[in-house]
Amino acid sequence: MKKNLFVCIALAMLLTGCNSAYKFATSNRAGLGHGVCYIPTLANLQVTPTHVTASMTAAEMKGLSEEKCKQTVVAKALETQNADVMVSPYFYYERGEDGKVANLIVIGYPATITSFRSLTSKDIPAENKSTDEELKWKSVNGEAAVNSLTIAEVQIDPKKQLTMNSAELVGMNEEKALAKAKETMLIQENADFLYEVQYKITSSESGLSMLTMTAFPARYHKYRATTTNEVLSLRPGKKPVVMFSTIIADVKQTGERIKKSYRVACHSKEEAKEMARYTALQKYNADFLLNETFYYEYDSSNKMITRVIICGTPAIYSNFRIWKPGDVLELPSTGQEESSAKSIFGGFLDIFKK
Repeated sequence: MKKNLFVCIALAMLLTGCNSAYKFATSNRAGLGHGVCYIPTLANLQVTPTHVTASMTAAEMKGLSEEKCKQTVVAKALETQNADVMVSPYFYYERGEDGKVANLIVIGYPATITSFRSLTSKDIPAENKSTDEELKWKSVNGEAAVNSLTIAEVQIDPKKQLTMNSAELVGMNEEKALAKAKETMLIQENADFLYEVQYKITSSESGLSMLTMTAFPARYHKYRATTTNEVLSLRPGKKPVVMFSTIIADVKQTGERIKKSYRVACHSKEEAKEMARYTALQKYNADFLLNETFYYEYDSSNKMITRVIICGTPAIYSNFRIWKPGDVLELPSTGQEESSAKSIFGGFLDIFKK
């Protein structure tokens, strides 16, 4: 009995002194995440209540996508006013006698960014806030330990400008030149990212001759934990988001209801509508027509639209201002197909539905 006891004790001592001989072992681990969310930043806008317009010719649009053309023509319009954003832009393709696109025209209101600040729950209408049911807290991969949610605010500096000359642009195309300009500004301003980048490139037969870029340098700061109420109202995300202040405007009727008939020659109702709308808006110097409706006449084959009749009351936007709690927003659309009057702040509500 004593011999067996001695053997057991010796075996136990041997095992406890030979941990390095283990081939494998099992254990439970609880990891902490390292995600950071950012409080959305509000960019306050000051709108100039006077239309600005610009155009691009067919030659200038050659080889560019539709979106690139729109970005470029807006940039041309903004440059004339040294503005940052175009509010309620309206695009129109002007066609020649041969039916081909001759010009792309944009009309809108130029706005400048006057200041930045972090968004608060008071900036959001109550109807757009989340409910507790929309927020589901879950452990990472089913593990028991998770970190508290870390958030950061974003600090955005005043607009900066950077210019690169031909010597600095040797051998570069547009994409590489813009990337170099962004990298240079980020280093110079000690920034984490650039907001509202706008640039202009000129070139000659020998290559790029000059690049001018403007942007708002931004950086992350004020890392901290957050509360459930703050997350429910502000919905911080994994990428920094800058939101414009909600610009609302009164609608001012500028004349009596009109009924105008225009000759056209096209197959598409949408194109016929655009032609009639553009002509009517120019004639009456209006932003849109209240209760806009259309009627069409066709040729004998009933395939080609030969005439379009447009009805509506000319109106403009007036009294631009920043939305404040208590201001009444326009009612949702009734869904009528021919109705086209749109709110200047309609996109604001869509932000919180995504």
